[in-house]
Amino acid sequence: MEQLVIQQETPICNGHTGASSTPAPRVWLVALPFISHVMSMTNLARQLASGGISVSLFVSEDDLRRLKTARKNLMENWVLQGLDIQPRILDAGPSSLAAGAGGSERFVTLFHRFEEAFKETLKKEAQTDSRPTCVIADFWMPGAREAAIKHDVPAWTFSPFSAAYLATWVYIRHLESNGMFKLPDTFKDKRCEQAFISLPGFPIMRLHDLGEPLFKDDPLYSYSIRNASTMEQCDVVLLSGFLELEPRQTQELNRILKAYALINGRKAPEVYHVGPIFPFPSRKNGLEAVKSGAADEVHPSITFLDSQPASSVIFLAFGSDVNHTVQQIQEIAYGLENSQQPFICVLHLPKRESGVRADDIFSVIPEDCLARTKGRGLFVQSFAPQMEVLSHPSTGAFISHCGQNSVLEALASGVPILAWPCLYDQSMNCRFLVEEAQIALEICPGLLQGGGYVDRKQIEASIHTLFHTKEGSALRRRVSEMKLKAEAAKGPNGSSTKNLHAVCAKLKDLAKAHLENCSALIS
Repeated sequence: MEQLVIQQETPICNGHTGASSTPAPRVWLVALPFISHVMSMTNLARQLASGGISVSLFVSEDDLRRLKTARKNLMENWVLQGLDIQPRILDAGPSSLAAGAGGSERFVTLFHRFEEAFKETLKKEAQTDSRPTCVIADFWMPGAREAAIKHDVPAWTFSPFSAAYLATWVYIRHLESNGMFKLPDTFKDKRCEQAFISLPGFPIMRLHDLGEPLFKDDPLYSYSIRNASTMEQCDVVLLSGFLELEPRQTQELNRILKAYALINGRKAPEVYHVGPIFPFPSRKNGLEAVKSGAADEVHPSITFLDSQPASSVIFLAFGSDVNHTVQQIQEIAYGLENSQQPFICVLHLPKRESGVRADDIFSVIPEDCLARTKGRGLFVQSFAPQMEVLSHPSTGAFISHCGQNSVLEALASGVPILAWPCLYDQSMNCRFLVEEAQIALEICPGLLQGGGYVDRKQIEASIHTLFHTKEGSALRRRVSEMKLKAEAAKGPNGSSTKNLHAVCAKLKDLAKAHLENCSALIS
């Protein structure tokens, strides 16, 4: 069984000469240079800093700019709250992730540049007083964990994915490495649409639903192997969700990690849910948010919601990396119109491959649809404040790509999900939400990632089911129950709160142990 082996250097003592005082742990957080991952890591930074941990947050210049745009006064608020969080820029060059062109190959160069920049930074500072107590790297940043292990710095993993997703990666990687199982080389292989697999913590699913990076022809395949192997060598794995959402899946992840750790003669990582990782929302309308100081200004989407009945509005958004064809955008528009429900529809520009060069989405949305839905619907290009929209009292449904951040934000707001998976882990998330947790409806069962098409009738029918049937009412009740569980997890005695306290205590113990080790070496 393969195992990453990295030569370790002699520990450096950071210039400390005694153990009379223990400094606050200085933790380096390494975010994947992708804005949804950056936002999750930023939320983790806030939670750790609230627990007395000093945090350096490594991001690209592009992502720091996006972060400041999405969250105004973010850093000023850190200072006002007394949080020791220092953003640090890694020069990874400009990112080119827009318009859905290309596929996974868009990420490889960017991720590699970012990891190499981090390795150089750690190499320079590992033998100075700036040496980190611990490096916590995104699941998709294996190079950061490899560098930390090389310099004898404790390396942890932060995963903005589900426990079941991580269990799948570890499980399949080991089966393939031992020659007990072999996926087709490409997930576009027709067999992937017809062959099913049973995985720990998941309902039975098609091979296609595993997503591209687990297949050998995907440019990110080499990362997928290193992701799992470096995570297994960590002492701690942090998850952005909460235990009550996926208790069976978390048990399976722990079971798999312990089994393979035993085989390899090492200690299994400890797994901690510390979410929902974001600040918990309150269901306020735009005017209330401004009056209370929770918002500086009101986005047009919030103004629109203020004029709509409670729990009536459909919110459609597909994250930061989903671009539809022109034909699909038009079907979305007509499907929302035909539903007769008020809606907010957030879309990116059409795919470049679609042969249309559009400057804005309004050049491809049919004019007759825009005219007929005026006042009842709002089309928005690229961005709406998702957390504020979901937590607004008028929002009643979320048509989502099933990215993990979006799933958690919807559940924390008590908003039912109409699932439309598009990329990566989203089909696996959809299978879990629809079949295991039963807190989502699937718009188009059997939809294929990267090539599926949903017509207006399917969109209209799923909306009708949610708003006008007993099945929809039952789903709402289950989502409301899950919202209460999410709130409890983040409460004073909640599972995630207790886990966060334990994590901060571990980091403080690491800082103390390092200082004591230095004192022993000096004496």
